[in-house]
Amino acid sequence: MDFMPRESASLAFKLTGANDCFCNSLNMQILRFLSNRLLLHCCRFWQYLLAVLVGQAIVITASPSWSAERIKFFYPPFGEFTVSVTDLEIFAKEGRITPDFAFYAQQATPAQLEAFRELLQRQFVISPVTISQVAYSPTGDVLLDRLGNVIRTEAHQNGSRALRAAFILAAAEPNGLNVVELLRKFPSRDIRLDLPQSLKVARSASEIFQRRDQVLAALKPTEVLPPPDNLANLIALQKTGPRNYSKESLAIANPQRSQLVPVDLYMPLEVRTPVPLIVISHGIASDRTTFAYLARHLASYGFAVAALEHPETSSGAFLRFLGGLQGSPNATDIVERPSDITYLLDYLQLRAEADPARYGRINLQQVGVLGQSFGGYTALAVGGATINAMQLDPVLRDRCSTQTLDFNLSMLLQCRGTELPLQNYDMRDDRVKAVFAINPIGSALFGRQGMEQVRVPTLMIAGTDDYFAPPVPEQLFPFSWMTTNDRYLVIMDRGTHFSFLGQETSVVFSVPDGLIGPNPTLAHPYLKSLSLAFFL
Repeated sequence: MDFMPRESASLAFKLTGANDCFCNSLNMQILRFLSNRLLLHCCRFWQYLLAVLVGQAIVITASPSWSAERIKFFYPPFGEFTVSVTDLEIFAKEGRITPDFAFYAQQATPAQLEAFRELLQRQFVISPVTISQVAYSPTGDVLLDRLGNVIRTEAHQNGSRALRAAFILAAAEPNGLNVVELLRKFPSRDIRLDLPQSLKVARSASEIFQRRDQVLAALKPTEVLPPPDNLANLIALQKTGPRNYSKESLAIANPQRSQLVPVDLYMPLEVRTPVPLIVISHGIASDRTTFAYLARHLASYGFAVAALEHPETSSGAFLRFLGGLQGSPNATDIVERPSDITYLLDYLQLRAEADPARYGRINLQQVGVLGQSFGGYTALAVGGATINAMQLDPVLRDRCSTQTLDFNLSMLLQCRGTELPLQNYDMRDDRVKAVFAINPIGSALFGRQGMEQVRVPTLMIAGTDDYFAPPVPEQLFPFSWMTTNDRYLVIMDRGTHFSFLGQETSVVFSVPDGLIGPNPTLAHPYLKSLSLAFFL
């Protein structure tokens, strides 16, 4: 077994058989004034905001003295327009269009109105304690402030504090949080929508998705190609392999951390020569069980597999944080995560010297790393991608200081890099000979110069419908920056940030089906065969 693919390639595939998201790829045109054809909100913009609600739960406790009655916005030269919250509530509950709301409703198609009504009705069951905890985090505070530039109070002030009050009070309702309750709990008689900011945000979202569609269209083949000759072999790799294996749980010490790092080690049995090791790094709010299905599969083909659990960003850590039992993750996890892998390899080397009969069966000079999301960043870092702080600092600070909503949600995490000491970070481990990165983030942290330092064979997976780590900025551009010949790009049509996750992890957030996308179990066989084809 080796990790040296002989040719670089690009592969795209499509998942089928799942329901469309509630927006159904509609551009939800709510208002259109005269010949300007104003597009105030689009379906994808609302999908992003729903992702924010689930992923960040931006709320802090407050006690409003009144609730919102109207949404007001000014559109020159036509003057001020008003939408009654009561009219929206009637439409949401009864489907009835009041005379005042009819002015706006007649600008939309029946299908668009139905999608808008479904949005108004959608419930999010999130604990007020959970969302209040997240609001105190640096990420939640930044996101609230940026939302508050668009959604303002009656006095035209930034609406961040009012939004905090509205979210937590709406979440405390028996049926959970929804858009109408959120509007009702807004502690101001009028919600002032900053229309220029709204249009800027909508245009930004539209440009991002248009660019994505243009890039993906350019990547599609101009003709339908016949199935590859080895298609049957790829399908066969989805089946469980012939090897038996054992599993043991370890806990290693990383001197950079105050907690031990849990590891599940899968070892193939009855091997005569040392076997390669695959290290699996999970994303935020996941753990070492997230890819247990893949670890078992790889072990059944004779690999040793070590599934790590990064202490500060595991599902358990997030549950404790959301329950008020510990603080939010530190920015230092950006460098501590890659060091977890290095110290794991050091630990296994010491165990091999002490117990060669067991741990000597692992070839620690032939290591592959597979990671998803923040774990994808981690895999790229130990594979050679570097952070050049002197070049990164002005670029990242400029981008992170913007007051406009960024439709690359992963930037909320990457911006924590501005809190790190100004120095260069080379987290490469020469024992790592191959990298498999699923929905990786790190475009701003690594940059072109950092990605050019990756010298090992690398396979990168992007999902077309990933709203947390958008494919163009986070995978396609970084992939194009790489200079190694042994690089591979897989694009999953309709794939999301959750497509490859297993079902064994403790649930931190209840993610709506529209964001999960196609049934993740449809994607698991693809990951099994792709990872084996790459690592074998």
